[in-house]
Amino acid sequence: MPKPPCPPGKDERHLAQNQGERSHWGLFDRIAKTVRDVDEHGQVVAYKSLAYNCGGKAVEFRQPLEGSGTKLMHGDFARKISPSEEALATFILKRPRVFHARRVLVVGAGLGFAGLVAGACTSAREVLLTDGDPEVVRVLETSLQLNHGAFDESRVAVQQVLWDRMEQWPPRHSFDLVIGADVVYLEDLHWALLEMLLRVLRPGGQFLLFASRRNGSLEKFLATSKSVFSTVEVSTDYDPDVDQAIGRSSKCFPVFAKLSVPAEEAEDTQAVLELRRQFAERHAAELRKAERAERRRVKAKAAHRARSQSLLARRERRLQAQEEEAALPLAPPEPSEPSAPRKPLRPTAEIEGRSDWGLFERECVNHADFKEFTYNCEGHKVRLHRTPSSPRISASAESLACWVLRHPRCFRRRRVLEVGAGQGLPGLLVAASAEAKHVEFSDGDPLALEALADAVKLNESSFVADSTSVSRLSFGDVLAGRKFDWIIASDILETKAVRA
Repeated sequence: MPKPPCPPGKDERHLAQNQGERSHWGLFDRIAKTVRDVDEHGQVVAYKSLAYNCGGKAVEFRQPLEGSGTKLMHGDFARKISPSEEALATFILKRPRVFHARRVLVVGAGLGFAGLVAGACTSAREVLLTDGDPEVVRVLETSLQLNHGAFDESRVAVQQVLWDRMEQWPPRHSFDLVIGADVVYLEDLHWALLEMLLRVLRPGGQFLLFASRRNGSLEKFLATSKSVFSTVEVSTDYDPDVDQAIGRSSKCFPVFAKLSVPAEEAEDTQAVLELRRQFAERHAAELRKAERAERRRVKAKAAHRARSQSLLARRERRLQAQEEEAALPLAPPEPSEPSAPRKPLRPTAEIEGRSDWGLFERECVNHADFKEFTYNCEGHKVRLHRTPSSPRISASAESLACWVLRHPRCFRRRRVLEVGAGQGLPGLLVAASAEAKHVEFSDGDPLALEALADAVKLNESSFVADSTSVSRLSFGDVLAGRKFDWIIASDILETKAVRA
């Protein structure tokens, strides 16, 4: 097998070593080279250069791997060699007389293998490779240049043709043969392909189709074709080499179909007329759709331009107003009146008439230097004065006061000492609710002692205890000669010294 020429490229980055191998579907010998190159836009592209041995001739083409040529219209089919493509190429090599002096149209060429084989290995007068994807067409043009020396007398060209665009179709009755491999898997385009075939094929022309059975799409195409073409022949027993290489039981086994046009031009049948009517309607609908899309595009562009101009004009006006404002002399500041002093906010508990921790009802009267609170403890009234420096009644103190109210009999005829009394709320409730023998309030803070003495004096009229007293008692002091039955306290273990 002759060594195929290296692909052109001034900026090649990498060229893999040639490796002889069988083709993917086992019908050809080939040499594969992986190449990285730089395209005309300066982007790095990667492709595989494949050289197939076709009856002693090397047919070379490119298969894109990365970069341009990989983003296609209808998925990845046009970047792969399908079993139908190799079967069609085998058919061309074994039956070159079918293509002798014929004008051949290749539809859905993809990588172009079958079309290049028809141009290089037969005596066809003309071979036109077509595809609807512009990326595929660009790759086909490169592959065509690689095989330019292999085309003897055949005129081989590449053209973009969309089946549903009549303006791209070749002229009427311009081809003797149309060939294609795996081109009927899109059922929406069956009607367009059939209409184009009826137009471009000469009387007596044929459409040679190799296709795998893809979810019934081939059967639907052939069923429609029988109402349009004079003869439709379908075969799976057309080549023993294909049977052996691919296997007729395989899902991707290519089916061969030959669709023939009558040898003499006759009047169109009712089915052909209906097909053309449907195509004309769909083509007109596509044109109307394209016109509407173009009108929407123009309208959106005009709206965008108007919106941009409006925003620019608004910005200009804003900048002009800022410049005019900056040019004005600064006015002297007006003398501001002294603001009235803010009234202190009342705590939520005072507004709602509850104690700080919500365990008792409480009334508050504001005085100049202090607040007077009256606690309503299940019928027992306890009055307290609170200055800004007075300690707050803790949650533990209110809880202890609740416990005292629940157990008054514990303190009856008992001597009770409240240690670290603070405001003295629990001790005051003992003196007011239980018939205690004596209640003594103690604290080590002189300010707290003054507040306790004031509280005892305020509530003295409501006491039922025999006697009460206030004394200074710090932690560590010894109560000489005094004994108590109960010692109550709340929140006295907060400092390290007390815990020690």
